[in-house]
Amino acid sequence: MIDLAVTLSTVAISGTKKSENKNGFPLEYFVFTEGPLTINPHPFGSLGPHLTYKPHLYYKKSQEAGEHDIVRLNQRKNINEESWIHADGTWFEAGIHETKGTTEIDPNIFEYLLANLSRSTKSISFYHNHPYHHDESKPHLTSHFVSIAECPAYNDLEIAEERITEVRSRFPKTNVDYRVVTPSGVYILKLKNEEYYRTQPYHYAQNKRLIDELIYLKTDCPSGLRQILGLNKNASMAEENKAFCKYLNERQMAWEFSFVPIGF
Repeated sequence: MIDLAVTLSTVAISGTKKSENKNGFPLEYFVFTEGPLTINPHPFGSLGPHLTYKPHLYYKKSQEAGEHDIVRLNQRKNINEESWIHADGTWFEAGIHETKGTTEIDPNIFEYLLANLSRSTKSISFYHNHPYHHDESKPHLTSHFVSIAECPAYNDLEIAEERITEVRSRFPKTNVDYRVVTPSGVYILKLKNEEYYRTQPYHYAQNKRLIDELIYLKTDCPSGLRQILGLNKNASMAEENKAFCKYLNERQMAWEFSFVPIGF
């Protein structure tokens, strides 16, 4: 059995401050921190609806600045994935069970934020990162690992649909999207037409075959995908990602895909 008291005593969160409440937002779950967004592991998840064994972090910075932080994180070797929620200039680190290939949003944090965020919140974005996986024992798979990092995963759309529709049911006037940050930029996923969506539900299931086929090509046969997209072999990854989004947008009614390159 793991001794959580011992575990906690060995965990240091660099640069953190006591939680502040300048804007009237209850922050019992969070510790304010400055500096770049980082990965704050919660491998054991939550311990109940009113207690986490280790606080999550929150930051006051613009959406653009936070996205740049995450792209920089993705440049590191073999880091884990992490989850964040951004709402009107505040970033909340919200991940649990982080590994090199997966992360989840703490369900208690999700419900806590939805209960406490102002109903006048203008925008809410859900984030997780796709870092490069470096396996020096398998150099022949380097391009495959790059392609995986630079593509939404099979279940990202299903999770995006659940998150967006849940938040929109409580925040009908708020712009809500789901974002995947890669080593070269940010995918932005939105419901294309929410009025149409309400009358034609389960878009993820309706479009799953098309999207799965394209994701397979992007991760396992990128040269074949580039032929479909009309790109030459010298096109940049950002150009490929933007063309990938354009192709998807032209062939399904459910989602609006876009990609914003971020370079340094």
